[in-house]
Amino acid sequence: MIIYLTTAETDLLSLSKACERDSSRPWDVMAVNLTEPVNEDDILQHIADHGEVVIMRLLGGRKACPHLFDNIVQLCWQNKIPLMAWPGDLEPSEELQRVTNVDFVLSEQAMRYAALGGERNFYHLLGFVSDHFLGTHYGYEPPYEEAWTGIYWPTMDEPLTREQWQEVTQPYDNRPIVAILFYRAHWLSRNLSFIDAIITELIHRDMRPLPVFTQSLKTDQQVAAWLNGMDAAIITMSFATVGLQEEMQGVSGRLAHQGEPNLLMQWDVPVFQALISLGSEKTWRASALGLGPLETAMNVAIPEFDGRIITIPISFREEEPSTSHGIRSRRYVTIPDRISRLCDMVTKSVRLRRTPVSQRRIAFVLTNYPSKNSRIGNAVGLDTPKSLVKLLHLMAQSGYDVGPRESLPESGDELMKTLIARGTHDEDYLTEEQWRHMAELPVPKYSQKYQALNPLVREQVEKHWGAAPGQGEHLHASMRIPGFVFGNVFVGIQPPRGNGEDEVGIYHSPELPPSHHYLAYYQWIREEFQAHAVIHLGKHGTLEWLPGKGIGLSQDCFPDIVLEDLPNFYPFIVDDPGEGTQAKRRSHAVLIDHMVPPVTAAGLYDDLVKMQQLLDQYYQAETLDPSKLPIIQDAIWELAESIHLNRDLNQWDRPQDFPQYLLEIDGYLCELEARQIRDGLHILGQSPKTPENWGELLYAMARLPFSNTVPSMPEALCQDLGINWADFQDNLGRPYWGPVPSWIEPHLPKSVRRTYGDVKRAVEQLAKTLLAQSVEGERPEQLPQSASVIEVVQTRIVPFLKDLQTETTALLHGLDGGYVPPGPSGAPTRGMIDVLPTGRNFYSVDPRSIPSIPAWQVGQRLAKELIEKYQKDHGQMPHSVGIVVWGTAAMRTGGDDVAEILALLGVRPVWEQANGRIQSLAIIPLEELGRPRVDVTVRISGFFRDAFRNVIDLIHQAVTMVAQVDEPLDLNPVRAHWLSDRDKAIAQGQSAEQAAHQALWRVFGSKPGSYGSGILPALNTGQWQNPDDLAKIYLTWSSYAYSDTDYGTFAYPELSARLARVQIATKNQDNREHDIFDSDDYLQDHGGMAASIRSLTGSMPDLYFGDSSDPTRSTVRSFRDEAYRVFRSRVVNPKWIQAAMRHDYKGALEMANTMDFLFGYDATADLLEDWMYDEVAKAYVTNDDVRQFFQKSNPWALKDIAERLIEAHQRGMWEHPDPTIYENVVDALMETENTLEEWGEDDD
Repeated sequence: MIIYLTTAETDLLSLSKACERDSSRPWDVMAVNLTEPVNEDDILQHIADHGEVVIMRLLGGRKACPHLFDNIVQLCWQNKIPLMAWPGDLEPSEELQRVTNVDFVLSEQAMRYAALGGERNFYHLLGFVSDHFLGTHYGYEPPYEEAWTGIYWPTMDEPLTREQWQEVTQPYDNRPIVAILFYRAHWLSRNLSFIDAIITELIHRDMRPLPVFTQSLKTDQQVAAWLNGMDAAIITMSFATVGLQEEMQGVSGRLAHQGEPNLLMQWDVPVFQALISLGSEKTWRASALGLGPLETAMNVAIPEFDGRIITIPISFREEEPSTSHGIRSRRYVTIPDRISRLCDMVTKSVRLRRTPVSQRRIAFVLTNYPSKNSRIGNAVGLDTPKSLVKLLHLMAQSGYDVGPRESLPESGDELMKTLIARGTHDEDYLTEEQWRHMAELPVPKYSQKYQALNPLVREQVEKHWGAAPGQGEHLHASMRIPGFVFGNVFVGIQPPRGNGEDEVGIYHSPELPPSHHYLAYYQWIREEFQAHAVIHLGKHGTLEWLPGKGIGLSQDCFPDIVLEDLPNFYPFIVDDPGEGTQAKRRSHAVLIDHMVPPVTAAGLYDDLVKMQQLLDQYYQAETLDPSKLPIIQDAIWELAESIHLNRDLNQWDRPQDFPQYLLEIDGYLCELEARQIRDGLHILGQSPKTPENWGELLYAMARLPFSNTVPSMPEALCQDLGINWADFQDNLGRPYWGPVPSWIEPHLPKSVRRTYGDVKRAVEQLAKTLLAQSVEGERPEQLPQSASVIEVVQTRIVPFLKDLQTETTALLHGLDGGYVPPGPSGAPTRGMIDVLPTGRNFYSVDPRSIPSIPAWQVGQRLAKELIEKYQKDHGQMPHSVGIVVWGTAAMRTGGDDVAEILALLGVRPVWEQANGRIQSLAIIPLEELGRPRVDVTVRISGFFRDAFRNVIDLIHQAVTMVAQVDEPLDLNPVRAHWLSDRDKAIAQGQSAEQAAHQALWRVFGSKPGSYGSGILPALNTGQWQNPDDLAKIYLTWSSYAYSDTDYGTFAYPELSARLARVQIATKNQDNREHDIFDSDDYLQDHGGMAASIRSLTGSMPDLYFGDSSDPTRSTVRSFRDEAYRVFRSRVVNPKWIQAAMRHDYKGALEMANTMDFLFGYDATADLLEDWMYDEVAKAYVTNDDVRQFFQKSNPWALKDIAERLIEAHQRGMWEHPDPTIYENVVDALMETENTLEEWGEDDD
C-alpha cells in the first residue's frame, strides 16, 4: 500500500481523480490530510501493518506535525519501509532530505510530480512509485509542467492568453474589468466553484471578469501585464505580497515594516480580499467568532499588510463522498448570498470609480455618543468640525458639487451651528419645526426592507424595539433623518445605539441590536440619498461594534445588515490599531490613518509655580539667610496642604525630615512639569505650525531609541555633553553638583542650587531646540551623537510631518476609486516612527507573534514591579491579580499585557527562531522564578476576543500547566485555587471532569458578538443608584468564559468567585498619547472590575497602574497616584484648557468628555476627592474666560459639565463642595438655557 500524508488538501483532490482514472490499475492507496485532526496511533498502526511506501508532503516541514513526523520516521527506518519526505514546493529541504531513506535522486524525481500538481501528474506519480518500490510495470510519463500562471474561463480546459480572454469575453466588451486572483492549485484540482460563482455574479452586474490563477503574487510578474485597465480586483489568496522583518521597530515590541505592495500600488484600484474558508459552513454558522485563529491570520490579518479590503466568507470546504479507494477529500461550496454581497461591494466600488466627480454623492457620518448636541463629531484626537470644513472646501476644489461655494461653512463652529440648527438626535432640544424640515424615509419603504430580513433577526430587533417602525417619532408616516446636505454631500449624525431607551437592556442584554431608526438611517443614505460612498469621520462610531460574528460576517450580522455594500472610508487615528482593525474586518472599511494630536510638556502653573518659587527661596535662604528657613517651611507646608499636594506624596503629617520632604516635592514637580500631554487636537492634513510645536512633537517621537544602533535624542545629547542620561531618571529633587556643560547653561535656572531635575529639564529643552532647528535643515555637527539622531529625524520624520496633506489626498484618492496603500499602526511617541507617512490604510500584527520577545521583557518587568509594590504596601506576596487586557494595546506593544500574565503565572513563551511566532510554553521552575506564582483573572475586551483567539488558548494553556504541576500549594496559588474550586463544584453536584475544567477558567469577557462592559450607558442615562448597581452590570456583561474549548460560556458564578479573591486590579498603559481620563474604556473595564470586587467583598482591591510608555523603564504605581498626576498635568492645567479652546466646539466637547470620565471613574472606583471636583469646577465653569468660550462655541458642553457636577453632589460623590463654587455651577447651568435657544435657531 502507498500511504500519502500531506498538508496540501488540493493534493487529495488530484490524487482521488488520479486513482479513478484507469480501472486497469487497481491502486492500493491511503491518503490523509494532516491539517485535519487525525488519530496518530491509527496512522502508525496502518503504516506498520500495510505500508509498503510512505510519502509525506509537508508545507512548513517537520513543524507541521512534529510528534507524528518523528514517530513515522522512526517506524519507517526501523521497519525498512521506503519513506520520502518532501516540502510543499520544489525548493530542497535539508531537514526532510535527512529523514528520506530511499535513493535521493528517485525521491527528487517523484517529488516533482506532486510539486507540479494536477490529476495527470498524480496519476503518473502513482505509476512511478509503484514501479520503483512495489515491483509493478505500469509505466509512467515524466512530470508535466502545467502553466504556473494563466487566465481561466469556465468553459475552457486550458488557460487562456490575454488575447484569447478578450475574444471569449467579447460580449462584455466596454464593461468594467474586475480581476479575480486565485491559487494555481485550485485550477489544477478543478476546485473552482467559488470562482465560477463570482464570474457569473459579476457578469449579471455588467462587469467583465478576468480570472487569473497563479502560484504566488510575490514573485509572478506575468500577472501585472494581464491586469492593465481593470477597475477592481478580488483576491482569494492567503497571506500578503509583503512581509515583516524579524527585527523590531525600536523598542515598541512589534515587528517592523518591510517593503511595499508594489504590485497593488501599480494596479491602483480597490483590492478586495474574499475569504475562502478552511472550515465547513455548518461550523461557521454556529460560531459566534466566525473564523478561527488560523484562518484569521492567513486570510485576514496578513492580507491586511497589503491594504486589501476585508470582505466576507464566500465559500466553505465540504467533504465529498469517499472514492472507491477510500480517499476522503473536500471541495469548496459557495454561499450564494455571500457571493452576491461580495460582488455588490465590488460593483459599488467600481460605480464610485466611474462616476464623474461632479456627480458623486458622498455621505459623511459623524459620531455622536452620547446622543447629545454637545458630543457631535466625538472622534478621538481629531478636530472633527474643522477637519470636515477643510474636506468640504477641498472637495469643492476637486470638482465635487457641494452647493454654492459661498454657502460653505468657514469654521468648525459655523458648521456645527448649521448642523444643530437643522435638528439632531438630541430629543431634549428637537423642535417640531426642525422635525418637519428633516429628510425622511417613508415608513412603507422601511418596512418592506425590514420584512426581508431573516425572521430571527427581526425577532431580536422587536424584542427590544417593538414592531417596525418602532416608537416615538416613527409613529408618523416617515422616519426622520437628521443632517444637512451641501449639494451632493450629506453631513449626517450617527443615530443612537439605543441603550438609553432600553433600561433593561443595559443590565441584561450585552447583544442589544440596533433600533429601527438606526437601520432606517443607513437605508436612507443608501437608497434615498443614493450615496456612492460613506465616510465615517474619526475614531470611532458604533456601526462596527453592532452584534454579529467577530470576523467573517453572515447576512444576519448587524454591521452587514446596516451598511450592506456601500463603500466605507474611515479616517482613523494611527495609534489605535485594534479599533481601526475592527472597522476593517466588520464594515469593510478603508482606513485613512491620521497623525496623533500635537503634544507638549505640561509645565507648571498657578499654585504649582508658587510652590516651585518657595522651594527656590528655601534653597537661597539656606545659603544667604538660614534664619528664614522655618518661615519658608511653614509657607511650603501650608501651600502643600491647601492645594492637597501632600496627598500626591502620601504625606499625611508634617515631616520630621523636612529637607527630605522638599526633595520629594521638587522631584514630583519636575515630573509633573515634564509630563507629556496633548496640545490640542489634530486637524486632517495640518502640520505643526510653530518652532515650539515642532520641537515638542519631534522630541516626543525621539525620546526613545529608534533602533539598537540609533539612541534616543536625550541619550545622544548627554553623550555629547559628557553626562549620563540614565542618571537623570529618578530622585529628581536631589541637588546636582556635577559638571554643567555650556550648551545647557542657558536652560538652567539662575539659582544657587540646581537639581537633577533642573539638568534633565535643560537637556530636554536643548534637545527640543535642536530638533526644531532641524526642520529647517540645521544639524549640530559639533554634537556628533546628536547629529546622527537628527539625521534620522530629518530623513524619516520631518518630511512626512511637513506633508500631512497625504491624509486628505489619500481620502480623495480613495473616493476616486484608487488604491490606498497600507502602513503600520502604533504610537509614534513610543518609537514607532514607521507609522509615517500617515494617510495609509493601516494594518496591525500577525496574531501568532503575541507576545513578542521585546514584549516578554516588558511584561516580566511589569510583573516584577507589581509584586514589589504590593510587597512594599502590604509586606507579603500577592496571590491573586485581576488584569484588564485590550486588543489595541496588544497590537501596539506586541503583547506586553499577555507577557505580564505569563510572567505572573511563572510560564515562559518559546518562539520559533525563523519567524518570531509562539511555538510553545514552558513552566519556569520555582527555583528559577525565586518567588511563589501568582493567580491571574483576565478581563479581555471584545476586540481581543475576536482578534486573538489563539492568545486566549495560550493563556488557558499556561493556567492549566501551572494548575497541574505538583508544587507546594503555598507557592502555587493557581493550583490551590483550582483544587479548591474543583472540589467545591463536585460537592455541588458537578461531574469531576466538568468541575476540573471550569475551575481552570481565568479569561472572561463580554458575550460573543457584543462589546463593552455596560457601564457607560448606565452612567449616561443615570440608571443606577449605587456602585453595586454598576458592579451588577459589569458582572452581567463580563461573565462569559473563554478557554481552549469555551467560547463565551456563561459563567457568572465563576467570574464572581475569581474576582472575590483578587487583591490587585491592574491596568497598563503603553503610551502618553492619551490618559486615564480621556477615554471611557479605562473607567468601564478597570473601574468596573474595581466596583465588582468591592461589591463582592465589601472592600476595594488595590488599584494599580502599569506605565510602560517607556518600555525600557516600565513602572507600577497606584491608580490614585496616576489620577493625581493626570489631574494636575492635564485636567485642570490652563495650558491644556487653552489648547482645547483653540478648537472651539470640539475643544469644549473634549472638556465635557473629561468631566464624564472623571465622574465615571469616581462612580466605579472611588477615585476622586472633593477638592478635585472643586478644582475642575473652578477650571471649567467658574472661570469667566472659559465660561464665555463654552457659551460661544458649545454651550451644551457647559450644560453637561454643570449637570455632571451637580449629579456628583447629589449622589454624595462631591460630598462637601465649596459653597461658592457650587452656587456658581448652578448659576452656570441656568445661564446656558438662553444661549441654547440662540444656538437652536436656524440663521438660514
